[in-house]
Order: sequence, then structure tokens, then C-alpha cells
Amino acid sequence: MIAARAPQRPGRPAPGADVVVLFSGDSDLLPALHGAHRLGAACETAAWSYGDRRMSPEPFISQSHMLGPADYAHARRGENV
Repeated sequence: MIAARAPQRPGRPAPGADVVVLFSGDSDLLPALHGAHRLGAACETAAWSYGDRRMSPEPFISQSHMLGPADYAHARRGENV
């Protein structure tokens, strides 16, 4: 799980994360993502498109990213995707 914070903005609580990305197809981790959502973080998922497991859609997940072999090659070389 990756959590990121944007610079402090007026009206936004200081503690916590602005965005949490869960890179997994394991739905056992959804409670942790749901907890981050309850604390005010935007929640996204990411997984390899060629994997055999898919995370079930949840209303609190704003985006789901599917990455393929070319994305993996870029990551191995340290390039931005």
C-alpha cells in the first residue's frame, strides 16, 4: 500500500494521507483501504493486467489501474510510466 500527502491545504485535515493506492489483487486487504477512506483519503487500486485475481469493485475506490508487461518493463528500468 502506498500513501501520499499533498501540501497542506486550507480546509483539509493535517494528519493522514490524501491518496492511498493498494497494489494487489488480494481482496483480504480491502478492510485496510476502507479504513483509509473513512479517514478521508482518496482510495485507488492497481494490479497487473495479466494476473488471475481481480479486486471486486467497491464504491469508495475512485480509480482502478491495470498495468501490463510494458509497464513492468518501465518500472524495472526505473522509468516513469
